[in-house]
Amino acid sequence: ASGWIEVGKSKGFSRHKSDFYVPNDRPKKIWLKKLHNNAGELLRSFDLPPEFTKGAQSNADGILPINAKQLQSLFSVLRKVPDPRSSNQTYRIGPVLSIVTMAIFSGYRNISEIVRYGERMKMQHRKAIGLPVYKKGSSYRKVPSYNVFYNLLSKLDIDEFGQILSQWLASHNGSLPAALALDAKFIKETVGIVCMVDHETGVPVAMTKVAKKKVIKVIAK
Repeated sequence: ASGWIEVGKSKGFSRHKSDFYVPNDRPKKIWLKKLHNNAGELLRSFDLPPEFTKGAQSNADGILPINAKQLQSLFSVLRKVPDPRSSNQTYRIGPVLSIVTMAIFSGYRNISEIVRYGERMKMQHRKAIGLPVYKKGSSYRKVPSYNVFYNLLSKLDIDEFGQILSQWLASHNGSLPAALALDAKFIKETVGIVCMVDHETGVPVAMTKVAKKKVIKVIAK
């Protein structure tokens, strides 16, 4: 009734651990809704119209959630975290925790996602956090494997790491990227206030009044 079309069923698999799927014999129906009248024709065409080409290309790989100066500051702090590993000759704690922290900043939550995030980092960023070169004379910087991250995180004093990271975040408060949420409250759908708040703390960042619920205009500086 809302314009959704059933296009088939899934294969019936469930996630098992981080990178594996197992059959569950419960396939799900898949529904699609066109957001453009000619969506099907556009997707099947060899060339997209000029107005769609920018959206079809992604340059997100390798982009850091912080700038170069903040990256150097973060690495300088994390390299001082006590290393609980008995052997850490290849990957020092600073580079490994720098990748973990930036991956978390970018919304990744498990070790497999953290590894893939590290593999997408550009060479100049790998160099900035001290990742080792692949071999002598090479400019290629190796990224830690799954086992390296797992071994460190399973032994790390999380409370101490959290405290150090919290202090770094506090020292850069206001200069780091942040997520904002939009919230509105109305009285009898006539007069109200629209507020943009920090997603984590709920602290208001920008606020404006509105006169009609159907028209909302917010300008955030």
